[in-house]
Amino acid sequence: MNTSKSTNSDNSRHNGRLMNLLYKVIPKKSPIKSPDTTKEVEYLLGDVRAKVFFGVAFFVLAILLAITFMPYAGALILALLLAAILHPTYSRLQRKLQWSPRMITSLIIVIFIALASLVVFFIIKNLLAEAIALSNSINTFIASGEVNQLTTRLQEILNSLNINISSQDVSKYIVQFLQQFSSQLVGSVTALIQNLFSFFVAVSLFFAALIFLIPRMGTIKKIALEVSPLGRAITASYIEKTQLLLRGTVLGSFAISLSASTIMGVTFYLLGIPNAILFATIAFFLGFIPYLGTAIFTFGAAIIFGVLGQYNQAVILILVQLLLLNQLDLVFRPITVPKKVRIHPALMIIAVLSGLAAFGMLGLIFGPVILVLFISTVEIYRQNYGVEATSTSAKATSVK
Repeated sequence: MNTSKSTNSDNSRHNGRLMNLLYKVIPKKSPIKSPDTTKEVEYLLGDVRAKVFFGVAFFVLAILLAITFMPYAGALILALLLAAILHPTYSRLQRKLQWSPRMITSLIIVIFIALASLVVFFIIKNLLAEAIALSNSINTFIASGEVNQLTTRLQEILNSLNINISSQDVSKYIVQFLQQFSSQLVGSVTALIQNLFSFFVAVSLFFAALIFLIPRMGTIKKIALEVSPLGRAITASYIEKTQLLLRGTVLGSFAISLSASTIMGVTFYLLGIPNAILFATIAFFLGFIPYLGTAIFTFGAAIIFGVLGQYNQAVILILVQLLLLNQLDLVFRPITVPKKVRIHPALMIIAVLSGLAAFGMLGLIFGPVILVLFISTVEIYRQNYGVEATSTSAKATSVK
């Protein structure tokens, strides 16, 4: 009897240990909970409402800001572009000099103010006086009988080329051209004097924007990466390509134009041509048109000298264009732009000329910049969302 009771107790203990072992090995099933769809729907609706609100607010405020800054939009956009170009230099100076951001920014601004002061002084002291003197010389030339001599020379040249135009028409075209050129010079001088206050306001806003933007371009880039709907990788690639193109087109064109205008000014001065500074300034602005601007100026001047019978000056100008100025465009312009972001010269010519027609002198910069942004946008879209990119991602998904 005792033996049977002990046997039963041993069996019950054995069964208890076995059950405990099974409970440890076999996972317990958690009860299935139904998803709380109400909270999820409320979150999605709240997210949509927030996005709609901020989208509308951003759109309205952007329009109001555009209306507010429209009178000086050119100066502010120019400051933004220049800040984007100068920010790498700012970062290098900060690393090497270990100065505070305020000190580095102040150094850059002081250099720019000094350069701007020299340019303004140069314009007031030399260019305005030369423009007025040239306009007076043109009017004196028209009033004198020298126009008839010029007409006779042109008539002889046209006859040698079998082009039949009457001498009266030739004389009329010459007088009209000279009068228009003279009035443009005087009009530019008058407009500059009348808009002197607006000019100083625009310059002040330009430097104020530079002071704010130069040390903060890194922060602006981070904000752009955070808020961009394209994602960080695509946005970073977009910003990098745009910066490379801006640096190459703007800085490269400026350096080439400055070099070409300096060569032209020295050449005109050595040839004894009056108003050399004014002509060098015209050559500087024309130099922004790649492969074409300096040629328009030099060959145009050479034709005028040839018509006037000054053949030595004409030949020298053509040689300067072929031997020096062409090399600036052919050799140095491709170097300034990285190979992976180069733009066809024909597109750059179209952008510069169209920018001039749309924005005036600022179009020399705005035209290429708009083209740069458009090309960057198309290239980024093609690489990430084009047919080849879509097919590649589809193949990768099917393989997985």
